[in-house]
Amino acid sequence: MQSELDDLLVCLAEQDEKCTGYRKRLRGLGEQVTDDEDDDDDVDKTGETQRIPITGEEENQDISLL
Repeated sequence: MQSELDDLLVCLAEQDEKCTGYRKRLRGLGEQVTDDEDDDDDVDKTGETQRIPITGEEENQDISLL
């Protein structure tokens, strides 16, 4: 059980690192990004999922960090 919890903690740390990298990359592209951990970017105040439209150039950009 402890090793599973340790593995989960590692996964969460890796995901946090990726999110931080994505925020830095978005800022580099001129986007405004919040660092607020409580800010649910994909859910509005009613609990509904928001759709963010992709247009033209954004659609073809590679956002991978690898």
